[in-house]
Amino acid sequence: MDPERFEDSLQEWTLVADAALKNLLAAGIVGKPFMVRADELLAWCLARSKSNNATARAEFVSASLDRRGGATGP
Repeated sequence: MDPERFEDSLQEWTLVADAALKNLLAAGIVGKPFMVRADELLAWCLARSKSNNATARAEFVSASLDRRGGATGP
């Protein structure tokens, strides 16, 4: 994992996530929140021998959206 990149609180994480979504929108990309279940992410990483890091989390979300047909809900 990359804990040095994690925010210290949910409130801080929310501010960072909101800013990232605004930056994407400014670049012409419409991003949407995606709820990641830790147990699903862990199973996905273990099945693919991947470390839980930013790259793997992005791949997990992309694969999850593909399976759900682009839906962002749980």
